[in-house]
Amino acid sequence: MKYRRTQKLIDSRFQLRMTMWFVGVTATVMTLQYFVLAERMSAIGLDLPNDSQVFFGSLTGELLKAFLATLGIALSVTMVTGILLTHRIAGPAYRFDKFLNAVMRGEHPDECRIRKNDELQDLCTLLNRVTAEMRAKSEKADDDRDSSDESSSDKGAEEELSHAA
Repeated sequence: MKYRRTQKLIDSRFQLRMTMWFVGVTATVMTLQYFVLAERMSAIGLDLPNDSQVFFGSLTGELLKAFLATLGIALSVTMVTGILLTHRIAGPAYRFDKFLNAVMRGEHPDECRIRKNDELQDLCTLLNRVTAEMRAKSEKADDDRDSSDESSSDKGAEEELSHAA
């Protein structure tokens, strides 16, 4: 059975916080790029023999338009990518939380499973190894209980047959 999560914000606090870090880094790099480009274009403008005033008059506006358009695209892509990437961590963390809470409540959950491409596969395997003995005891207890229920119902059926005879 494939495990597919359609909800991308599993742990919105964690995922949005991480995504905002990505957005902050992207915005910082883009702003740095803007200043480097403005400085280089200004140097070129100063070397123009006749039209440097016209060049500088349109430079700031054009650079700002290009910067804002690029920043908008870069931040949008960064946010979507950040949410999708953190989904591969937040999803397993959510699953581990549910699994461990079930164990703490005294339940005996099935093996912990996460999607094939999720991160933290090793942790999932470790959780299964740690709880394997508990699950085995639980299965044995269930089997013993089923066996005793069957033998009790067999005895009851034998008694009914003897009373009927």
